[in-house]
Amino acid sequence: MWDQDNLVVPKVLEIEQLDRYKAPLVMEGGAIHVGDQGTALVTENCLFNPNRNPQLLRGQIDRRS
Repeated sequence: MWDQDNLVVPKVLEIEQLDRYKAPLVMEGGAIHVGDQGTALVTENCLFNPNRNPQLLRGQIDRRS
């Protein structure tokens, strides 16, 4: 990771005057689709992969998603 990477998103949001929502789950970038109303479509493989949210049980993930 480049040392300036974490500055990109806040700057884009500032320029576009948009709010930020920090998701409580780790997902795979190519495995989600977010619509214009903020609805996200995510596959089970994306959320339940052992390397993404291993500290959470299925019910905990279901409640957060």
